[in-house]
Amino acid sequence: MARAGAFISIDMDGKVRIERGFVRPEDEPAQEASEETVAAEASGPVESDGAEPEAPADPANDPGTPEAEATAGNDESTVKPLSDRLVGELTAHRTLALREALGRTPDTAFLAVVHALCLSAFHALAAESSLEITGRSPALTSQGPGLGDCTAAKALEARHAAWAARLPEDPADLWAALEAMSQDDHMALLAHCAARTVNAVVEPWTHASGRIRHADTLARAVALDMGAAGWSPTAETYLGRVTKARILEAVRDAKGERAAARIEHLRKTDMAREAERLLAGTGWLPELLRTPGLQTEEATDRVGDDIANDIGPADDIDAGPHEESLPEAAE
Repeated sequence: MARAGAFISIDMDGKVRIERGFVRPEDEPAQEASEETVAAEASGPVESDGAEPEAPADPANDPGTPEAEATAGNDESTVKPLSDRLVGELTAHRTLALREALGRTPDTAFLAVVHALCLSAFHALAAESSLEITGRSPALTSQGPGLGDCTAAKALEARHAAWAARLPEDPADLWAALEAMSQDDHMALLAHCAARTVNAVVEPWTHASGRIRHADTLARAVALDMGAAGWSPTAETYLGRVTKARILEAVRDAKGERAAARIEHLRKTDMAREAERLLAGTGWLPELLRTPGLQTEEATDRVGDDIANDIGPADDIDAGPHEESLPEAAE
């Protein structure tokens, strides 16, 4: 890998990214000796034909070494490129000075962060920022069907397209375009770019408890309501994919014990269908989708209202295939 000369990776859009030119000519490995040369060396010294033996390598001719820098300084008649060692040292001083100066200029620092995140969001392969800040936006295509058609996905896509239409196509022109924008535009664009990097997906092969705790913190800060965001419990999205015990638990949580008792004798398919009807409009959410501290009070009030109203909607549940063989739940 140290001499490969190229890095191959996958960019944020899932495309192959190849970066070349990481090996200098002087770092190229020497070519292997031919079979004739190996055989000649193995047979012993060869008589000289009068030519002078090759002199050992001179450190002064090796670019980047102190000897080479000293030798270059003695030749005043030729302007030569600076050595890599000197270039690295000088630019390290400049980097430290830039860091200190940017830390004293909050407005410019804010613009620089927006610029770096915009490059990640709209020009994934562009290297037009000196800030080592990138915004990764993992694709959410393998977690389930219909994700791209949900309300949140469509809103994100529309907002991204609107910003893309306002920003220049050439990433080299992005800084000037951002400078011309208002502070409100900067804030809105930063919010969009930062939002694209959120990852609250729970996967069995990862142990990202800190990331999930932070997702809960963000959800509280923005008062996230998944019901308002377009998600609802249906047989397809949840009820038909969990056990009967969880279906009853959901109905009990949203509509009370009597509603759950009225459907517990049904087969799972019928139970999921009736539970979907009962939960419609209640705003009930499974635990994973709840915002801590936000939905708890609402759910308690909702169940109390349903019990006070004698859970009317549950009285007209259609009889399931096995209803006649089971006694009706006591009221």
